[in-house]
Amino acid sequence: MTRLAIFLTLVFAFALTPVQAQETDYSKVDPAIEHVWSGGFWQEGDVDGNYRFIIVGAGADHRWNYLYLQWVSFDFDKMQSKIVASVRVKELENAAGFTFGTPECKSANDCEHLIMDVVHSRTYEKFHYEITLTGVGKYTITGP
Repeated sequence: MTRLAIFLTLVFAFALTPVQAQETDYSKVDPAIEHVWSGGFWQEGDVDGNYRFIIVGAGADHRWNYLYLQWVSFDFDKMQSKIVASVRVKELENAAGFTFGTPECKSANDCEHLIMDVVHSRTYEKFHYEITLTGVGKYTITGP
């Protein structure tokens, strides 16, 4: 009976111990990163994954953003993500500054075509752009 009591005490002690999340040091994340959006699905050959948009900001009173597109895959053997391609979207850069909204898939079944609102940081004029993801590391932009 004593062994059973010890065993049950240990089982209950471990059962009541909170599960600790894996520690990650987020103090090293670039403070210029303002927004990250992940979604959609891509596949090229035997590699697949999702898209990621990273909006990086600069400035104080009048903000402006830079946009990066990434193609991210997931390695199930190593249980970690890998950036397959990363490109800076230079077509949406403006010396006076643009800020970006969150990209939206054109439809529930079509996340290769995304709509993105872009706002001029001084005049607050809003523009709508469509970004089409055409392959790993490739895209086209249509807009005003």
